[in-house]
Amino acid sequence: MQGLATFPLTEDGGVESESMYRVAFLFVIPIVPLGADCAPITLSKMLVSHYIKQKKWQEAIYISKLTLRRAWDILWSESLHDGTIKETLLQKSAELTESLAECYIKQNQPEKAEGVYVKLFRAMLRLRRVEGDPFDKAKSLLTEFYKK
Repeated sequence: MQGLATFPLTEDGGVESESMYRVAFLFVIPIVPLGADCAPITLSKMLVSHYIKQKKWQEAIYISKLTLRRAWDILWSESLHDGTIKETLLQKSAELTESLAECYIKQNQPEKAEGVYVKLFRAMLRLRRVEGDPFDKAKSLLTEFYKK
């Protein structure tokens, strides 16, 4: 994946650039370990950001959900005790979760955005993250959503 750095994913990068990143992502997400460097998540965030700028909401949702299902099974877990998350993935997964909710809002699907925000908040509670940036961010996102 380091070789992708020589091919920037930009708005004017063309379809070839976008396709190359998407193929690389779909290849690496199921097989590359999600370790401390979080390279697959970084690639996912790049693609999602690109798709959001292009207003390709379904693509952004697809990449976000695919990554989160692999990286953050606790978010998608219904049980308070199911699922685990590697500590190093917490922040990047939370950011990707926020992007997912943003896509649902842009598609005028507030109920799905609410579900994502609630799952993020519940995941932070399950992780016993009741202090610090990740919990505060999750709490802020949920309360701001309800204020709107």
